[in-house]
Amino acid sequence: MTTSVERQLLLIIRCTLAVLVSVHGWHRILDDGVMPFAEYMESRMPLGFYLVFVLQAMELFGSVAFAMGWCVSMLGAIFAIIYGGSIYFYHSQFGWIQSGGVHNGAEYAFALVVCFLAMSIIAWPNPDVHGRFNLAALFARQRSETLRWRILFWRSMGYLVAFIMIMQVGLQVPAERTDFKLIADLVSSLFVEHLLLISIVALQILACVLIVVGRFLRAAYFGLAVLFFLKILIYHAQFGWIVSGADKDGAEYTFLLMVLSSCLFIYHSRKLNTSA
Repeated sequence: MTTSVERQLLLIIRCTLAVLVSVHGWHRILDDGVMPFAEYMESRMPLGFYLVFVLQAMELFGSVAFAMGWCVSMLGAIFAIIYGGSIYFYHSQFGWIQSGGVHNGAEYAFALVVCFLAMSIIAWPNPDVHGRFNLAALFARQRSETLRWRILFWRSMGYLVAFIMIMQVGLQVPAERTDFKLIADLVSSLFVEHLLLISIVALQILACVLIVVGRFLRAAYFGLAVLFFLKILIYHAQFGWIVSGADKDGAEYTFLLMVLSSCLFIYHSRKLNTSA
């Protein structure tokens, strides 16, 4: 059986994912972006015009069902396919990096795909993680080795955070315009911008190494959670919420990473306390 703490953490992650996709659906409507998006997709694939409205329905109504814990396994797989398609048809042409006003790469969509797939997989063999109101539990097979699926889920989330940070360090630091440089510019008058930049990069590299080797995980995830919070506070908050779009650099992607890191910190803290 899944512990109550794990259920609460999974609920937080599930609701975070639901809010992220729901806001995208409503933002597209309020920003009059549905028809331009439909016309773009019609030029890229057969029936693309109509598939956009299916996507809209999923983001508006499927996200609510997902947050409520209904058909989590099926909806998680559908959302993974949707955002996998967004990588293929749109984001891949811009490369990997998403964060940054001139970037619109695939990393945020990739993170969503991994999270939705992980939620889908853990919900199928282990339906109790989402509570008795999960309709997928009616069709799920009971398995005695549910513990290994839970461990696989949390490890996957940890490796996802580490992988994303490794890619950001490797691709953004050499770039002319980076989040780290923007943060460093804020304190350039103090002549410590280089020290701040090196410290931020070193923190990320150290945290990723600790995650990969499985040592001091609480410290690694706590450090990353604090870093993501500060990035939202200092930089992304001024651009609003939405990050997808070449002229947008809001907080949603960094918020997802902050939630994942915070949940992983709580999970490993609880796990350590339980084992002690």
